[in-house]
Amino acid sequence: MEEVKEIPMTDAIYDKAGREYEVVTWTSGENLNFKVRDRTTRVGHAYCHVRQTTLKVCDLHIENKCLRPANFFVLWCIPLRWRETNYRNRGIGSALLELIASHARKKGVTRIEGSIKPLDYEADSRLPQWYQDRGFNVVMEPAGSKIIARLSLDLN
Repeated sequence: MEEVKEIPMTDAIYDKAGREYEVVTWTSGENLNFKVRDRTTRVGHAYCHVRQTTLKVCDLHIENKCLRPANFFVLWCIPLRWRETNYRNRGIGSALLELIASHARKKGVTRIEGSIKPLDYEADSRLPQWYQDRGFNVVMEPAGSKIIARLSLDLN
């Protein structure tokens, strides 16, 4: 049987200041993927896997150092200046999680799961608390494990 790929959908999410970001969402088999853009600059993504009634967030990332054109209008020519921008702590990740949960509910998902890996924890040790603040159950793993914490959120 041939795998059917869905046409990408476009959604909008907003940061704490009300700035709009475009989110392109596409599925391929059991995978549900999200790409977040600020105009033409990719600022984040989420890669998820749906199996029955559980969605596993395999990777969720918002850029902390992202080069983007300093002047959008120059983009159509050759950008003369680039600006380094940090997209973290703006509420984009929270808005993306809400969008993921919305898509998951439409697919009949009742639970979201994920994990925090050592590399992510080293980059930001506040991640367990960040997920907990968004309603996730966070279970810390013993030192030396391949993951730092297991995450789960019931959507009921």
